[in-house]
Amino acid sequence: MKSRKNLRNNNQRRLMFKRNHQRMLHRRRQFVCNELEPDTQRSAS
Repeated sequence: MKSRKNLRNNNQRRLMFKRNHQRMLHRRRQFVCNELEPDTQRSAS
């Protein structure tokens, strides 16, 4: 069984990775929206 410190560090790293990945996906989605339909994107923002 892993130590508690190690487990917590692992969890933190996983959370950070998830957050970064979501931000990256969101940026890509926004870019695609801008490419396809700028009008809806402008009204959304």
